Amino acid sequence: MTILIANIGTSDISIQIDKFYIPIGFQRDEPNICGPNPNTEESEVWSNLTNIVKYKVTELINLDIGTYPKFRFATEKVLGLYCDDPDKWHPLIKLGRLTGILDEALKFNDLSKIYLFVTDQPESEIEGHKKDTVFLFSLIKEWLRREYTNRLRDVEIDSETIEFRAIDQDKLFDFYYQFFIEKLNSNEPLLLSIKGGTFPMQTALRVIANEVGSQRQIFLEPQLDVTSLLRGEPSRCDRISFWQFTRIKKYKDIKLLLERWDFSGVEAILLEFRENLDFFKRQEVLGREKVSRTRDSINQSLILAQFAKSNFNLDINFNLRQAAVQNAQRLFLNDNTSEPQFLIRCLYAQCQILWELDQIVNFLPRMSTLCEKILEFLFDKIIVHSSYSFNDKILIWRAIEVFGEERWNQFTRRENRNSSIRKVTQDYYKEARRNPHNSLSIYFDFSRLNRISKRSFLNLLFSNTTLFDSWTTLNEYIERLDKWFEKRNDMIHQANGFSRQSLDSFYAQQSDEFRSAVCPPSQILDVLQNIIGSPLVVGNIIEDDYYIYSYLKTEISRIIDQDLRLTPLN
Repeated sequence: MTILIANIGTSDISIQIDKFYIPIGFQRDEPNICGPNPNTEESEVWSNLTNIVKYKVTELINLDIGTYPKFRFATEKVLGLYCDDPDKWHPLIKLGRLTGILDEALKFNDLSKIYLFVTDQPESEIEGHKKDTVFLFSLIKEWLRREYTNRLRDVEIDSETIEFRAIDQDKLFDFYYQFFIEKLNSNEPLLLSIKGGTFPMQTALRVIANEVGSQRQIFLEPQLDVTSLLRGEPSRCDRISFWQFTRIKKYKDIKLLLERWDFSGVEAILLEFRENLDFFKRQEVLGREKVSRTRDSINQSLILAQFAKSNFNLDINFNLRQAAVQNAQRLFLNDNTSEPQFLIRCLYAQCQILWELDQIVNFLPRMSTLCEKILEFLFDKIIVHSSYSFNDKILIWRAIEVFGEERWNQFTRRENRNSSIRKVTQDYYKEARRNPHNSLSIYFDFSRLNRISKRSFLNLLFSNTTLFDSWTTLNEYIERLDKWFEKRNDMIHQANGFSRQSLDSFYAQQSDEFRSAVCPPSQILDVLQNIIGSPLVVGNIIEDDYYIYSYLKTEISRIIDQDLRLTPLN
Protein backbone atom coordinates (compact mmCIF):
# COMPACT_ATOMS: atom_id res chain seq x y z
CA MET A 1 0.00 0.00 0.00
CA THR A 2 1.25 3.47 -0.93
CA ILE A 3 1.28 6.43 1.47
CA LEU A 4 1.39 10.12 0.60
CA ILE A 5 3.07 12.63 2.90
CA ALA A 6 3.01 16.37 2.30
CA ASN A 7 3.77 19.59 4.08
CA ILE A 8 0.98 22.09 3.48
CA GLY A 9 1.57 25.81 3.54
CA THR A 10 -0.02 29.19 3.03
CA SER A 11 0.18 28.95 -0.76
CA ASP A 12 -1.97 25.83 -0.99
CA ILE A 13 -5.37 27.51 -1.26
CA SER A 14 -6.75 29.89 -3.88
CA ILE A 15 -10.12 31.68 -3.95
CA GLN A 16 -11.85 32.84 -7.11
CA ILE A 17 -11.93 36.60 -7.65
CA ASP A 18 -13.55 37.50 -10.98
CA LYS A 19 -12.07 35.03 -13.50
CA PHE A 20 -8.90 34.08 -11.63
CA TYR A 21 -8.09 32.00 -8.56
CA ILE A 22 -6.07 34.08 -6.14
CA PRO A 23 -3.65 32.32 -3.73
CA ILE A 24 -4.45 34.04 -0.45
CA GLY A 25 -1.15 33.36 1.30
CA PHE A 26 1.35 32.97 -1.52
CA GLN A 27 4.94 33.97 -0.83
CA ARG A 28 6.13 35.90 -3.87
CA ASP A 29 9.77 35.00 -3.15
CA GLU A 30 9.34 31.24 -3.49
CA PRO A 31 12.10 29.72 -5.64
CA ASN A 32 11.68 28.17 -9.08
CA ILE A 33 8.50 30.05 -10.00
CA CYS A 34 7.55 30.10 -13.67
CA GLY A 35 6.03 33.56 -14.01
CA PRO A 36 3.26 34.58 -16.42
CA ASN A 37 3.97 35.88 -19.87
CA PRO A 38 4.34 39.67 -19.91
CA ASN A 39 1.51 41.90 -21.07
CA THR A 40 -1.17 39.33 -20.20
CA GLU A 41 -4.10 39.44 -17.83
CA GLU A 42 -2.30 36.91 -15.65
CA SER A 43 0.74 39.17 -15.53
CA GLU A 44 -1.36 42.12 -14.42
CA VAL A 45 -3.13 40.08 -11.72
CA TRP A 46 0.15 38.63 -10.48
CA SER A 47 1.79 42.02 -10.16
CA ASN A 48 -1.20 43.28 -8.19
CA LEU A 49 -1.59 40.11 -6.06
CA THR A 50 -1.06 41.74 -2.68
CA ASN A 51 -3.78 44.35 -3.15
CA ILE A 52 -6.22 41.80 -4.57
CA VAL A 53 -5.82 39.64 -1.50
CA LYS A 54 -5.87 42.57 0.90
CA TYR A 55 -9.06 44.14 -0.43
CA LYS A 56 -11.04 41.80 -2.68
CA VAL A 57 -10.43 38.48 -0.87
CA THR A 58 -11.00 39.94 2.58
CA GLU A 59 -14.23 41.54 1.30
CA LEU A 60 -15.41 38.25 -0.21
CA ILE A 61 -14.91 36.26 2.96
CA ASN A 62 -16.13 39.10 5.15
CA LEU A 63 -12.83 39.43 6.99
CA ASP A 64 -11.77 42.65 8.72
CA ILE A 65 -9.08 44.19 6.57
CA GLY A 66 -7.10 44.79 9.72
CA THR A 67 -6.79 41.03 10.12
CA TYR A 68 -4.84 40.75 6.88
CA PRO A 69 -2.41 39.06 6.40
CA LYS A 70 -3.24 36.68 9.26
CA PHE A 71 -3.55 33.47 7.26
CA ARG A 72 -4.66 31.44 10.27
CA PHE A 73 -7.77 33.59 10.78
CA ALA A 74 -8.50 33.88 7.06
CA THR A 75 -8.60 30.09 6.65
CA GLU A 76 -10.67 29.74 9.81
CA LYS A 77 -13.18 32.15 8.25
CA VAL A 78 -13.21 30.32 4.89
CA LEU A 79 -13.66 26.98 6.67
CA GLY A 80 -16.75 28.31 8.43
CA LEU A 81 -18.21 29.68 5.19
CA TYR A 82 -17.48 26.41 3.37
CA CYS A 83 -19.13 24.28 6.04
CA ASP A 84 -22.20 26.57 6.07
CA ASP A 85 -22.67 26.54 2.29
CA PRO A 86 -20.44 23.98 0.52
CA ASP A 87 -22.40 24.18 -2.75
CA LYS A 88 -21.55 27.86 -3.05
CA TRP A 89 -17.98 27.79 -1.82
CA HIS A 90 -16.68 24.54 -3.29
CA PRO A 91 -16.29 25.86 -6.88
CA LEU A 92 -14.78 29.10 -5.55
CA ILE A 93 -11.83 27.23 -3.99
CA LYS A 94 -8.90 25.54 -5.68
CA LEU A 95 -5.94 23.70 -4.19
CA GLY A 96 -3.77 23.98 -7.29
CA ARG A 97 -0.45 22.68 -6.04
CA LEU A 98 -1.95 20.13 -3.66
CA THR A 99 -4.40 18.75 -6.25
CA GLY A 100 -1.49 18.36 -8.66
CA ILE A 101 0.31 16.30 -6.04
CA LEU A 102 -2.81 14.28 -5.29
CA ASP A 103 -3.56 13.61 -8.97
CA GLU A 104 -0.03 12.26 -9.36
CA ALA A 105 -0.35 10.16 -6.20
CA LEU A 106 -3.64 8.65 -7.38
CA LYS A 107 -1.83 7.23 -10.39
CA PHE A 108 -0.52 4.74 -7.84
CA ASN A 109 -3.60 2.55 -7.67
CA ASP A 110 -2.92 1.36 -4.13
CA LEU A 111 -2.85 4.78 -2.39
CA SER A 112 -4.21 4.05 1.09
CA LYS A 113 -3.38 6.97 3.34
CA ILE A 114 -2.49 10.66 3.25
CA TYR A 115 -0.61 12.49 6.01
CA LEU A 116 -0.58 16.29 5.85
CA PHE A 117 1.78 18.22 8.12
CA VAL A 118 0.26 21.40 9.54
CA THR A 119 1.22 24.01 12.11
CA ASP A 120 -0.62 25.19 15.22
CA GLN A 121 1.97 27.30 17.01
CA PRO A 122 1.46 29.05 20.37
CA GLU A 123 0.29 32.65 20.36
CA SER A 124 3.65 33.69 21.75
CA GLU A 125 5.11 32.86 18.35
CA ILE A 126 3.53 35.95 16.82
CA GLU A 127 4.78 35.64 13.24
CA GLY A 128 4.36 31.88 13.09
CA HIS A 129 0.97 31.80 14.80
CA LYS A 130 -0.72 34.05 12.25
CA LYS A 131 0.54 31.84 9.39
CA ASP A 132 -0.62 28.54 10.90
CA THR A 133 -2.28 25.97 8.65
CA VAL A 134 -4.31 24.08 11.25
CA PHE A 135 -7.64 25.38 9.88
CA LEU A 136 -6.44 24.95 6.31
CA PHE A 137 -6.14 21.21 6.92
CA SER A 138 -9.79 20.93 7.97
CA LEU A 139 -10.81 22.92 4.89
CA ILE A 140 -8.61 20.79 2.61
CA LYS A 141 -10.04 17.56 4.00
CA GLU A 142 -13.63 18.69 3.43
CA TRP A 143 -12.84 20.00 -0.06
CA LEU A 144 -11.00 16.84 -1.12
CA ARG A 145 -13.79 14.56 0.08
CA ARG A 146 -16.23 16.49 -2.08
CA GLU A 147 -13.95 16.94 -5.11
CA TYR A 148 -12.61 13.36 -5.13
CA THR A 149 -15.72 11.61 -3.80
CA ASN A 150 -15.10 8.25 -5.44
CA ARG A 151 -11.33 8.28 -5.83
CA LEU A 152 -10.67 8.97 -2.13
CA ARG A 153 -13.46 6.81 -0.75
CA ASP A 154 -11.04 4.28 0.74
CA VAL A 155 -8.18 6.68 1.44
CA GLU A 156 -7.66 7.90 5.00
CA ILE A 157 -6.59 11.55 5.40
CA ASP A 158 -4.85 12.51 8.65
CA SER A 159 -2.94 15.50 9.92
CA GLU A 160 0.27 15.65 11.90
CA THR A 161 0.39 18.90 13.84
CA ILE A 162 3.51 20.88 14.73
CA GLU A 163 2.65 22.69 17.96
CA PHE A 164 5.98 24.39 18.51
CA ARG A 165 7.94 27.07 16.69
CA ALA A 166 7.95 25.83 13.10
CA ILE A 167 11.44 27.17 12.37
CA ASP A 168 13.18 25.30 15.21
CA GLN A 169 15.29 23.01 13.04
CA ASP A 170 16.40 20.57 15.75
CA LYS A 171 12.87 20.08 17.07
CA LEU A 172 11.60 19.60 13.53
CA PHE A 173 14.21 16.91 12.86
CA ASP A 174 13.05 15.07 15.97
CA PHE A 175 9.37 15.59 15.13
CA TYR A 176 9.66 14.11 11.64
CA TYR A 177 11.94 11.33 12.87
CA GLN A 178 9.43 10.22 15.49
CA PHE A 179 6.68 10.27 12.87
CA PHE A 180 8.62 8.08 10.46
CA ILE A 181 9.59 5.60 13.17
CA GLU A 182 6.14 5.33 14.75
CA LYS A 183 3.77 5.65 11.79
CA LEU A 184 5.48 4.22 8.72
CA ASN A 185 6.71 0.90 7.45
CA SER A 186 10.09 1.23 5.75
CA ASN A 187 9.07 -1.35 3.12
CA GLU A 188 5.94 0.48 1.93
CA PRO A 189 6.11 2.73 -1.14
CA LEU A 190 6.11 6.34 0.01
CA LEU A 191 5.27 9.52 -1.89
CA LEU A 192 6.47 12.82 -0.47
CA SER A 193 5.95 16.49 -1.21
CA ILE A 194 7.95 18.98 0.77
CA LYS A 195 6.97 22.22 -0.98
CA GLY A 196 4.61 23.55 1.70
CA GLY A 197 5.43 24.76 5.19
CA THR A 198 8.40 26.72 6.45
CA PHE A 199 11.82 26.23 4.91
CA PRO A 200 13.05 24.41 8.06
CA MET A 201 10.01 22.08 7.74
CA GLN A 202 10.95 21.36 4.14
CA THR A 203 14.56 20.70 5.10
CA ALA A 204 13.62 18.42 8.00
CA LEU A 205 11.18 16.35 5.96
CA ARG A 206 13.63 15.87 3.11
CA VAL A 207 16.57 14.96 5.36
CA ILE A 208 14.68 12.60 7.65
CA ALA A 209 12.90 10.94 4.73
CA ASN A 210 16.24 10.28 3.05
CA GLU A 211 17.76 8.95 6.26
CA VAL A 212 15.03 6.73 7.72
CA GLY A 213 12.19 6.75 5.19
CA SER A 214 11.00 4.01 2.89
CA GLN A 215 13.47 2.31 0.60
CA ARG A 216 10.91 2.95 -2.13
CA GLN A 217 10.12 6.60 -1.81
CA ILE A 218 9.40 9.08 -4.55
CA PHE A 219 9.37 12.84 -4.14
CA LEU A 220 6.58 14.62 -5.98
CA GLU A 221 7.81 18.05 -7.05
CA PRO A 222 4.99 20.36 -8.21
CA GLN A 223 5.98 22.97 -10.78
CA LEU A 224 4.98 26.49 -9.74
CA ASP A 225 3.50 27.86 -12.92
CA VAL A 226 1.74 31.14 -12.15
CA THR A 227 -0.55 31.01 -15.18
CA SER A 228 -1.83 27.54 -14.23
CA LEU A 229 -2.14 28.61 -10.60
CA LEU A 230 -4.30 31.63 -11.44
CA ARG A 231 -6.47 29.52 -13.70
CA GLY A 232 -7.11 27.03 -10.89
CA GLU A 233 -5.38 24.21 -12.72
CA PRO A 234 -3.54 21.45 -10.83
CA SER A 235 0.22 21.86 -10.83
CA ARG A 236 2.21 19.51 -13.01
CA CYS A 237 4.36 17.19 -10.86
CA ASP A 238 7.73 15.60 -11.51
CA ARG A 239 8.66 12.31 -9.90
CA ILE A 240 12.10 12.40 -8.32
CA SER A 241 13.81 9.47 -6.59
CA PHE A 242 17.09 11.01 -5.36
CA TRP A 243 18.53 7.62 -6.29
CA GLN A 244 22.06 8.94 -6.59
CA PHE A 245 21.92 10.22 -3.02
CA THR A 246 20.61 6.81 -1.94
CA ARG A 247 23.41 5.14 -3.89
CA ILE A 248 26.05 7.19 -2.08
CA LYS A 249 24.54 6.11 1.27
CA LYS A 250 24.29 2.46 0.23
CA TYR A 251 27.86 2.37 -1.05
CA LYS A 252 29.07 4.02 2.14
CA ASP A 253 27.28 1.34 4.18
CA ILE A 254 28.86 -1.33 1.99
CA LYS A 255 32.32 0.08 2.67
CA LEU A 256 31.67 -0.08 6.42
CA LEU A 257 30.46 -3.68 6.16
CA LEU A 258 33.49 -4.65 4.09
CA GLU A 259 35.73 -3.31 6.87
CA ARG A 260 33.96 -5.86 9.09
CA TRP A 261 34.21 -8.56 6.39
CA ASP A 262 30.43 -8.82 6.43
CA PHE A 263 29.76 -10.10 2.92
CA SER A 264 26.26 -11.25 3.91
CA GLY A 265 25.40 -7.68 4.85
CA VAL A 266 26.88 -6.42 1.58
CA GLU A 267 24.73 -8.91 -0.32
CA ALA A 268 21.58 -7.77 1.51
CA ILE A 269 22.22 -4.09 0.72
CA LEU A 270 22.97 -4.77 -2.95
CA LEU A 271 19.84 -6.90 -3.38
CA GLU A 272 17.68 -4.27 -1.72
CA PHE A 273 19.17 -1.44 -3.77
CA ARG A 274 18.68 -3.37 -7.00
CA GLU A 275 15.03 -3.99 -6.13
CA ASN A 276 14.61 -0.29 -5.38
CA LEU A 277 16.04 0.71 -8.77
CA ASP A 278 13.67 -1.73 -10.45
CA PHE A 279 10.79 -0.16 -8.51
CA PHE A 280 11.77 3.32 -9.70
CA LYS A 281 11.93 2.09 -13.30
CA ARG A 282 8.47 0.52 -13.03
CA GLN A 283 7.12 3.80 -11.68
CA GLU A 284 8.75 5.68 -14.57
CA VAL A 285 10.95 7.66 -12.22
CA LEU A 286 14.13 6.41 -13.85
CA GLY A 287 14.87 5.29 -17.38
CA ARG A 288 16.75 2.05 -18.01
CA GLU A 289 19.67 3.84 -19.64
CA LYS A 290 20.09 6.15 -16.63
CA VAL A 291 20.86 3.35 -14.17
CA SER A 292 22.30 0.70 -16.48
CA ARG A 293 25.89 1.25 -15.34
CA THR A 294 24.92 1.20 -11.67
CA ARG A 295 22.82 -1.93 -12.15
CA ASP A 296 25.76 -3.65 -13.86
CA SER A 297 28.00 -2.62 -10.96
CA ILE A 298 25.46 -3.99 -8.47
CA ASN A 299 25.22 -7.31 -10.31
CA GLN A 300 29.00 -7.61 -10.56
CA SER A 301 29.53 -6.77 -6.88
CA LEU A 302 26.66 -9.04 -5.88
CA ILE A 303 28.24 -12.09 -7.49
CA LEU A 304 31.51 -11.42 -5.66
CA ALA A 305 29.74 -10.86 -2.33
CA GLN A 306 27.68 -14.03 -2.75
CA PHE A 307 30.78 -16.02 -3.59
CA ALA A 308 32.59 -14.64 -0.54
CA LYS A 309 29.60 -15.43 1.68
CA SER A 310 29.19 -19.00 0.43
CA ASN A 311 32.93 -19.55 0.67
CA PHE A 312 33.00 -18.24 4.23
CA ASN A 313 30.25 -20.75 5.06
CA LEU A 314 32.37 -23.50 3.43
CA ASP A 315 29.58 -23.93 0.89
CA ILE A 316 31.84 -23.60 -2.12
CA ASN A 317 29.54 -23.46 -5.11
CA PHE A 318 31.37 -24.23 -8.36
CA ASN A 319 28.97 -22.24 -10.57
CA LEU A 320 29.18 -19.26 -8.24
CA ARG A 321 32.95 -19.49 -8.24
CA GLN A 322 33.04 -19.53 -12.04
CA ALA A 323 30.78 -16.48 -12.12
CA ALA A 324 33.09 -14.74 -9.67
CA VAL A 325 36.09 -15.49 -11.88
CA GLN A 326 34.26 -14.06 -14.88
CA ASN A 327 33.37 -10.88 -12.98
CA ALA A 328 36.84 -10.37 -11.58
CA GLN A 329 39.29 -11.62 -14.15
CA ARG A 330 42.35 -11.48 -11.91
CA LEU A 331 40.77 -13.74 -9.33
CA PHE A 332 42.55 -17.10 -8.97
CA LEU A 333 44.30 -16.80 -12.33
CA ASN A 334 47.76 -16.56 -10.72
CA ASP A 335 46.95 -18.97 -7.92
CA ASN A 336 48.54 -22.37 -8.44
CA THR A 337 47.22 -23.91 -5.25
CA SER A 338 45.30 -27.16 -5.49
CA GLU A 339 41.67 -27.39 -4.44
CA PRO A 340 42.55 -28.75 -0.96
CA GLN A 341 45.17 -26.01 -0.55
CA PHE A 342 42.60 -23.44 -1.69
CA LEU A 343 40.23 -24.56 1.08
CA ILE A 344 43.05 -24.56 3.64
CA ARG A 345 44.07 -21.02 2.70
CA CYS A 346 40.45 -19.90 2.88
CA LEU A 347 40.08 -21.42 6.34
CA TYR A 348 43.27 -19.76 7.52
CA ALA A 349 42.09 -16.39 6.19
CA GLN A 350 38.78 -16.90 8.00
CA CYS A 351 40.68 -17.56 11.22
CA GLN A 352 42.56 -14.28 10.73
CA ILE A 353 39.31 -12.40 10.12
CA LEU A 354 37.46 -13.94 13.08
CA TRP A 355 40.39 -13.17 15.36
CA GLU A 356 40.51 -9.59 14.12
CA LEU A 357 36.77 -9.24 14.83
CA ASP A 358 37.20 -10.84 18.27
CA GLN A 359 34.66 -13.50 17.37
CA ILE A 360 36.40 -16.17 19.41
CA VAL A 361 33.21 -18.21 19.68
CA ASN A 362 33.53 -18.74 15.90
CA PHE A 363 37.32 -18.58 15.73
CA LEU A 364 38.02 -21.69 17.84
CA PRO A 365 35.77 -24.06 15.83
CA ARG A 366 37.13 -22.65 12.57
CA MET A 367 40.71 -23.17 13.78
CA SER A 368 39.81 -26.75 14.66
CA THR A 369 38.33 -27.30 11.19
CA LEU A 370 41.45 -25.82 9.61
CA CYS A 371 43.76 -28.21 11.44
CA GLU A 372 41.51 -31.20 10.62
CA LYS A 373 41.63 -30.28 6.95
CA ILE A 374 45.41 -29.94 7.09
CA LEU A 375 45.76 -33.41 8.59
CA GLU A 376 43.50 -34.89 5.90
CA PHE A 377 45.46 -33.01 3.23
CA LEU A 378 48.74 -34.42 4.61
CA PHE A 379 47.31 -37.93 4.61
CA ASP A 380 46.35 -37.65 0.94
CA LYS A 381 49.74 -36.13 0.17
CA ILE A 382 51.81 -38.83 1.87
CA ILE A 383 49.74 -41.57 0.25
CA VAL A 384 50.31 -40.09 -3.22
CA HIS A 385 54.02 -39.43 -2.71
CA SER A 386 54.92 -42.77 -1.13
CA SER A 387 54.72 -46.45 -1.80
CA TYR A 388 51.77 -46.87 0.58
CA SER A 389 48.86 -48.25 -1.42
CA PHE A 390 46.24 -46.95 1.04
CA ASN A 391 43.04 -45.04 0.49
CA ASP A 392 40.80 -43.34 3.06
CA LYS A 393 39.78 -46.74 4.37
CA ILE A 394 42.85 -48.36 5.95
CA LEU A 395 42.53 -52.16 5.86
CA ILE A 396 44.16 -53.61 8.96
CA TRP A 397 45.71 -56.54 7.16
CA ARG A 398 47.28 -54.12 4.70
CA ALA A 399 48.66 -51.89 7.47
CA ILE A 400 50.23 -54.94 9.14
CA GLU A 401 51.71 -55.97 5.82
CA VAL A 402 53.17 -52.49 5.17
CA PHE A 403 54.57 -51.75 8.64
CA GLY A 404 55.19 -55.24 9.93
CA GLU A 405 53.11 -56.87 12.64
CA GLU A 406 55.46 -56.03 15.51
CA ARG A 407 55.69 -52.35 14.61
CA TRP A 408 51.96 -52.07 14.01
CA ASN A 409 51.15 -53.66 17.34
CA GLN A 410 53.58 -51.36 19.13
CA PHE A 411 51.87 -48.41 17.44
CA THR A 412 48.35 -49.50 18.42
CA ARG A 413 49.38 -50.22 22.03
CA ARG A 414 50.59 -46.61 22.33
CA GLU A 415 47.20 -45.40 21.16
CA ASN A 416 44.63 -44.28 23.71
CA ARG A 417 42.43 -47.06 25.06
CA ASN A 418 39.44 -45.50 23.31
CA SER A 419 41.26 -45.05 20.01
CA SER A 420 39.29 -46.42 17.07
CA ILE A 421 42.54 -47.70 15.50
CA ARG A 422 43.26 -49.78 18.59
CA LYS A 423 39.71 -51.11 18.77
CA VAL A 424 39.57 -52.00 15.08
CA THR A 425 42.94 -53.80 15.31
CA GLN A 426 41.65 -55.84 18.24
CA ASP A 427 38.55 -56.71 16.23
CA TYR A 428 40.75 -57.78 13.35
CA TYR A 429 42.70 -60.29 15.47
CA LYS A 430 39.52 -61.70 16.98
CA GLU A 431 37.90 -62.16 13.58
CA ALA A 432 41.13 -63.58 12.10
CA ARG A 433 40.93 -66.44 14.61
CA ARG A 434 37.24 -67.11 13.93
CA ASN A 435 36.92 -66.34 10.23
CA PRO A 436 40.13 -65.25 8.49
CA HIS A 437 38.29 -64.35 5.28
CA ASN A 438 35.99 -61.86 7.03
CA SER A 439 38.93 -60.23 8.80
CA LEU A 440 40.26 -59.01 5.46
CA SER A 441 37.46 -56.44 5.24
CA ILE A 442 38.06 -54.80 8.64
CA TYR A 443 39.30 -51.22 8.35
CA PHE A 444 39.31 -47.78 9.92
CA ASP A 445 38.45 -44.54 8.11
CA PHE A 446 41.15 -41.90 8.45
CA SER A 447 38.73 -39.03 8.01
CA ARG A 448 36.69 -40.26 11.00
CA LEU A 449 39.62 -40.50 13.40
CA ASN A 450 39.94 -37.92 16.13
CA ARG A 451 42.67 -35.30 15.89
CA ILE A 452 45.15 -37.16 18.13
CA SER A 453 44.78 -40.47 16.29
CA LYS A 454 45.15 -38.77 12.92
CA ARG A 455 48.44 -37.25 14.03
CA SER A 456 49.67 -40.54 15.45
CA PHE A 457 48.95 -42.36 12.22
CA LEU A 458 50.53 -39.58 10.15
CA ASN A 459 53.61 -39.79 12.34
CA LEU A 460 53.82 -43.48 11.46
CA LEU A 461 53.35 -42.76 7.76
CA PHE A 462 55.97 -40.00 7.64
CA SER A 463 58.49 -41.93 9.72
CA ASN A 464 59.78 -43.86 6.72
CA THR A 465 60.10 -40.83 4.43
CA THR A 466 62.45 -37.91 3.83
CA LEU A 467 59.63 -35.59 4.94
CA PHE A 468 59.72 -36.76 8.54
CA ASP A 469 61.65 -33.73 9.85
CA SER A 470 59.21 -31.31 8.22
CA TRP A 471 56.30 -33.29 9.63
CA THR A 472 57.83 -33.30 13.11
CA THR A 473 58.20 -29.53 13.10
CA LEU A 474 54.64 -29.06 11.84
CA ASN A 475 53.24 -31.51 14.41
CA GLU A 476 54.98 -29.63 17.24
CA TYR A 477 53.18 -26.46 16.19
CA ILE A 478 49.83 -28.27 16.17
CA GLU A 479 50.53 -29.68 19.65
CA ARG A 480 50.92 -26.12 20.95
CA LEU A 481 47.29 -25.55 19.98
CA ASP A 482 45.87 -28.69 21.63
CA LYS A 483 44.56 -26.94 24.74
CA TRP A 484 42.79 -24.38 22.61
CA PHE A 485 41.06 -27.19 20.76
CA GLU A 486 39.85 -28.42 24.14
CA LYS A 487 38.56 -24.94 24.89
CA ARG A 488 36.51 -25.20 21.72
CA ASN A 489 35.01 -28.45 23.05
CA ASP A 490 34.27 -26.81 26.41
CA MET A 491 32.51 -24.02 24.62
CA ILE A 492 30.29 -26.45 22.71
CA HIS A 493 29.41 -28.71 25.64
CA GLN A 494 29.12 -26.08 28.34
CA ALA A 495 27.65 -23.28 26.23
CA ASN A 496 30.46 -20.96 27.32
CA GLY A 497 31.61 -18.12 25.12
CA PHE A 498 35.05 -16.55 24.88
CA SER A 499 36.76 -13.36 23.89
CA ARG A 500 40.45 -12.59 23.38
CA GLN A 501 40.43 -10.98 26.80
CA SER A 502 38.96 -14.07 28.47
CA LEU A 503 41.51 -16.30 26.68
CA ASP A 504 44.32 -14.11 28.02
CA SER A 505 42.84 -14.30 31.51
CA PHE A 506 42.51 -18.08 31.31
CA TYR A 507 46.09 -18.47 30.10
CA ALA A 508 47.50 -16.22 32.84
CA GLN A 509 45.88 -18.38 35.54
CA GLN A 510 47.49 -21.63 34.35
CA SER A 511 50.61 -23.34 35.68
CA ASP A 512 54.10 -22.83 34.30
CA GLU A 513 54.01 -26.37 32.92
CA PHE A 514 50.80 -25.59 31.02
CA ARG A 515 52.15 -22.34 29.63
CA SER A 516 55.38 -23.96 28.50
CA ALA A 517 53.43 -26.47 26.39
CA VAL A 518 50.71 -24.18 25.05
CA CYS A 519 51.16 -21.05 23.01
CA PRO A 520 49.74 -17.85 24.52
CA PRO A 521 46.57 -16.49 22.86
CA SER A 522 48.51 -13.62 21.32
CA GLN A 523 50.64 -16.14 19.38
CA ILE A 524 47.86 -18.42 18.09
CA LEU A 525 47.81 -16.75 14.68
CA ASP A 526 51.62 -16.91 14.49
CA VAL A 527 51.50 -20.64 15.15
CA LEU A 528 48.80 -21.09 12.51
CA GLN A 529 50.91 -19.13 10.06
CA ASN A 530 53.88 -21.43 10.73
CA ILE A 531 51.63 -24.44 10.13
CA ILE A 532 50.25 -23.06 6.88
CA GLY A 533 53.74 -21.92 5.83
CA SER A 534 55.16 -25.42 6.16
CA PRO A 535 56.45 -26.80 2.83
CA LEU A 536 54.16 -29.76 3.47
CA VAL A 537 51.05 -27.55 3.39
CA VAL A 538 51.02 -24.31 1.37
CA GLY A 539 54.49 -22.87 1.76
CA ASN A 540 55.30 -19.18 2.01
CA ILE A 541 52.27 -16.93 2.47
CA ILE A 542 51.96 -13.18 2.72
CA GLU A 543 51.56 -11.98 6.29
CA ASP A 544 48.32 -10.07 6.95
CA ASP A 545 46.95 -11.17 3.57
CA TYR A 546 43.41 -12.52 3.91
CA TYR A 547 43.65 -14.39 0.64
CA ILE A 548 40.54 -14.20 -1.59
CA TYR A 549 38.63 -12.21 1.03
CA SER A 550 41.15 -9.37 0.78
CA TYR A 551 40.85 -9.45 -2.97
CA LEU A 552 37.03 -9.63 -2.97
CA LYS A 553 36.83 -6.78 -0.48
CA THR A 554 39.14 -4.62 -2.63
CA GLU A 555 37.41 -5.58 -5.84
CA ILE A 556 33.90 -4.74 -4.59
CA SER A 557 35.18 -1.38 -3.33
CA ARG A 558 36.81 -0.73 -6.69
CA ILE A 559 33.63 -1.54 -8.61
CA ILE A 560 31.37 0.73 -6.56
CA ASP A 561 33.95 3.55 -6.54
CA GLN A 562 34.21 3.32 -10.30
CA ASP A 563 30.42 3.41 -10.60
CA LEU A 564 30.29 6.65 -8.59
CA ARG A 565 32.98 8.22 -10.75
CA LEU A 566 31.66 7.22 -14.14
CA THR A 567 27.86 7.43 -13.85
CA PRO A 568 26.58 10.55 -15.68
CA LEU A 569 24.95 13.10 -13.39
CA ASN A 570 22.16 14.04 -15.79
